[in-house]
Amino acid sequence: MANESKKLSALTAMGAIADTDEVYVNDAGVSASSTFLNLMNSFRDANGSLSGLMSVAQNDKLAGIETLADVTDATNVAAATAVMDADFSAADGTMIKTGAGAYSLIKNSLNESTSPGVSDDSSGGYGVGSTWIDTTLDLSYVCLDASVGAAVWKTTTAATGTGDLIAANNLSDVSNAATSLANLGGLVSSNNLSDVANAATSLANLSGVSAGANSNITSLSGLTTPLTVAQGGTGAATFTDGGVLLGSAAGPLTALGVMADGDFLVGDGTTDPVLESGATVRTSLGLGTFATENTNAVPAQTLAGQITGADQTVSAINLKDAAYIHDALGDTSGADMVFNFNNGNVLSGTVSTDAVAISVSNMVASDEAQFGVLFLTNGGSQTVTFTGGDFVGGTAPALTTSGLDVLGVTSIDGGTTPLWFVLGLDVKSP
Repeated sequence: MANESKKLSALTAMGAIADTDEVYVNDAGVSASSTFLNLMNSFRDANGSLSGLMSVAQNDKLAGIETLADVTDATNVAAATAVMDADFSAADGTMIKTGAGAYSLIKNSLNESTSPGVSDDSSGGYGVGSTWIDTTLDLSYVCLDASVGAAVWKTTTAATGTGDLIAANNLSDVSNAATSLANLGGLVSSNNLSDVANAATSLANLSGVSAGANSNITSLSGLTTPLTVAQGGTGAATFTDGGVLLGSAAGPLTALGVMADGDFLVGDGTTDPVLESGATVRTSLGLGTFATENTNAVPAQTLAGQITGADQTVSAINLKDAAYIHDALGDTSGADMVFNFNNGNVLSGTVSTDAVAISVSNMVASDEAQFGVLFLTNGGSQTVTFTGGDFVGGTAPALTTSGLDVLGVTSIDGGTTPLWFVLGLDVKSP
């Protein structure tokens, strides 16, 4: 009672008892008014004991419960496997249990004026399952991937616009199949192309396709009659392997036989072309029969390109309007000059600086003779020699210093020793 006495003594120190409604307590006992006694009696049970009051043990137990139930104590909260508000960031969002006693918060944005983008990611507190509400367009989005810089958001609602599917015209509305078909551009049960019960009508609705020979096209493999030329076909089932196809107006295409080695396809401008070879094709082409040597008359021809004779002999011919090829070298600038007969039988050049040597090449074989002409300008201005060449009397002519000299050259030994001669020196106007 020592502690209790100290507490009651403190009450005594507060002031003197003023009237009969107050109580005075000291170590000797208790004095009380009838009002206080009535209050105490109200706590007694039917047996007359003060069961309505707590005992000291009960009071201590209650104090212990209050201490353990202190939700501001992080240790007590953790021991009770509870979650405190401080365990989460300040962002609004949804709490998700991630494991035993483990939780996380993903951010939600419920009042935005734009749609989310790739940068609305985990660095901003968003995660898979985060919700985003665009209040401007009345659209909602859910986050499917919150990777930094590559967030993926998908809308869970759609704005209704021209051509959008809504409940009134949903093409997959099973409960309203007739309306769904009508929304497919006029297809209803009466002309449904997939109406098995009304197959004839369905076929008729395919713009004229109806049952009949080769008109009910379900598969190309089902065709038993070749399409005609008018239908875009060939009119034939098979063709000769390797044959050339010939058109026959609206009739079926026809194929020639396989061309043999050397065959030509020859036409006459009227009927179908035919395959020819050998003497037959030569006759058709107007070339005669041609044996080892052609002894037949060749009709007048106009050459459209170059002919290479390969050193073959042509007899009894008359040339008219014929010419030699001219190989113009221009100013040699001190370089040697080569009279190359493969480039032409006429050569021209100008001597300007340094000594110049003139030679011939590619003249015909020794059993034949060849003739060429050289137009040489300013040949006397520098030293000019003729490689391997001979002149009449064994002496080269004195060439013109400033002017034109014309020399001829021939050979019967393939150009080994070309024979030079003067056609004209210092050729000029009179």
